[in-house]
Amino acid sequence: MKIYVAASSREMDRASVAFELVKACPDLELAHDWIAQIKAVGAANPPAANYLRRQWALKDLEAVKAAPIFWFLLPTTETVGAWCELTAAAVFDMSQRGPKRLIVTSGNDSMRSIFSALAHRHYQTDSEAFSALKIYAARLDFPGSSHR
Repeated sequence: MKIYVAASSREMDRASVAFELVKACPDLELAHDWIAQIKAVGAANPPAANYLRRQWALKDLEAVKAAPIFWFLLPTTETVGAWCELTAAAVFDMSQRGPKRLIVTSGNDSMRSIFSALAHRHYQTDSEAFSALKIYAARLDFPGSSHR
């Protein structure tokens, strides 16, 4: 089952751990490896032509839309893109009749923004979130579980 993992690019080590956990799980598949994209271009927000920046942003949003599971590692640093991705996941979810994706957040700072309340589930740690996500993916026990 496809999963989009959103996190601050300033917390690349944390995001990399989550990516590796997902890659090792037979029931989950990364919808988009944005870490590889950042490494390939050299920065999360490079000074490139607008058409390239648009392509990168659209690729991220297309992957968010395609993934029935969205996992947001609540940032401990300032970030913009990851919050945009969370909002996009919620909008894609609300634009359908009934929930079509599971939105999960993890981290201690769940009160930082009202938008973190858009998640269907919240876990205090990334480890707890991943343990639950493995169960959800294996059992298909979440909104939108028809996406196999």
